[in-house]
Formats: sequence, structure tokens, C-alpha cells
Amino acid sequence: MPSRSILIISSHAGMIKYLSRMLCELDYPFEVLALSNLALLATMSQSIELILLPLQFQKEQGNLQAAQKIRKFYDVPCIFLSEQMNVGLLQQIKTIPKPIYWIRSYRKDDLFVYIELAKNHQVNKKNA
Repeated sequence: MPSRSILIISSHAGMIKYLSRMLCELDYPFEVLALSNLALLATMSQSIELILLPLQFQKEQGNLQAAQKIRKFYDVPCIFLSEQMNVGLLQQIKTIPKPIYWIRSYRKDDLFVYIELAKNHQVNKKNA
């Protein structure tokens, strides 16, 4: 069975590079998709295990709408990464089908914990 990968969706090259480096260090396979190429989602590998959506920059707010579209193709957890949270953003995130996670830091250890929790959730869901 081919390994399942993590999908990074972002339009910010620096964020993609940063997350890619962390995922490599943690030995997780991953794919990258720019927000502007969201139409390619339907043609991508069906082996997506979870989705990382950084919300660090104002233009990344489009990731919330992207998460809604993604759930049409993949029933997988979404992990949002954002150092700031406000009531409006929280309300928007709550509209996305579960499971969803929010990480307030961009530390490798935190990312590892949430990836493992999300992967475990998927395994338990399949075994139920």
C-alpha cells in the first residue's frame, strides 16, 4: 500500500518552504498545492492523509474556503496553523466539517503531536 501524504495548501512560498522542511525532518511524506491551483485537487493522488492550512497571512484567509472545497474530495482531518485567533476566525473554522485542529505555534514538536492525533483519529474512524 503506498504511503499516505500530508497536503500543504498555501500561496506563500516562505510558509511552504518552512512547513516542507519541518515535515521532511519529521519524515512525513507531503504534497503541496497553491491556493491558485485548487482546481487541480480533483486530479491529485487519493492518498491524502491530512491537510495543513496555514493562516499566518491575510491572503491565507482563502484557505478557509479552500477547506470547504477540499472536504468534497477528501474526508480527512484539517490542521490549521495560526499564531493569532479571533472570534470571527474561530466561527469560520467551526463551519468546516470535523475533524479540525488548530495549532497556535509553528514549532516542530507541536506539529508532530497534532499530526499524530489526526492520523490516530482517522485510524479509529476506519476501525469503527
